[in-house]
Amino acid sequence: MEFLRYELQSDVICMGERLQAGWFRPCVRTIPYSQITGALRRSFGEEGLHAAGHLSHYALDYLIHGPRDRVRDTSRLPLRVQVLRAVRGSVYVLANEAGHLLPEEFDLFMGGLRSKGFGHCRLRRLGTVPDGASSTAGTLNTRLPLDCRELFGIREVQMPIYGYLFKPTSLYTGDYVLSLFEGSKVVAPSFLLEESCSDEKRRDARVDDIQILCERIRGSDRVWKQRGETVRYSANFLDAVGGILATHGFGVADVFLATREERRESAQAAGLKEVIRLLQTCPRIQRNRAIGRLIIKSLQVLEPRHGESSGDHRRPRT
Repeated sequence: MEFLRYELQSDVICMGERLQAGWFRPCVRTIPYSQITGALRRSFGEEGLHAAGHLSHYALDYLIHGPRDRVRDTSRLPLRVQVLRAVRGSVYVLANEAGHLLPEEFDLFMGGLRSKGFGHCRLRRLGTVPDGASSTAGTLNTRLPLDCRELFGIREVQMPIYGYLFKPTSLYTGDYVLSLFEGSKVVAPSFLLEESCSDEKRRDARVDDIQILCERIRGSDRVWKQRGETVRYSANFLDAVGGILATHGFGVADVFLATREERRESAQAAGLKEVIRLLQTCPRIQRNRAIGRLIIKSLQVLEPRHGESSGDHRRPRT
């Protein structure tokens, strides 16, 4: 099947993972079928629309949000919600009869907190992906219901990562359907896959990413100075924070540090919050938090030497 390719832009968007409980809600880092297809059908009223996509650029941010119980006129326990800012991505719409009714450019709202102004997206058509686009083995870069895999040209599922996407059945109800999540190994059209490159280029790019990140940490005044004083990090404290990050994720590590800002580790906690923020900008560490743990445990090695300015962003050492 042919697909229409659209460029997506949004200032801020919230596509929270559906969790049964908890006070922290992470954000999806791709454009699932359920989110974009639901948004298109709400906007244009065409049930024949099918779409999926992925993100190419975004910045992570957080929001404290207390859902309102309108019946009791009270706020529930506040949630800490992950949101994405400065979002750029690509959306692929099935070029069937309903798909061809879409205009060249249009606006829609997608994701959560739409009543608060989140999720305004601008889509602009860039062209088409022709029928018979080459399929290759790779890593899926979106989320698709299993029953839609043939619709999107997925020929083989080699190593699936399964999850569930929400499928509305009425205005107020819906079902969860078994789906393929990002990271699955499949044979599919290349536009559904993560960008691939040779092993040598991939290895070099990853080394450069980590080197650049370490230099950003080394060059950050917020990491090494608090209230005009140099921060001295305890090996035990670094080990504890690194372990929490690797085991429980960025959100829990950030909350742990917040609880230490009123104690004797306040300077270390404030500096490590900046380190956590910088680590979140690296996609490789988002996928493998053990690398972040290693960087935190080795933070003392990154401390600027005597005579070096922490604000001096030098080129990575080679």
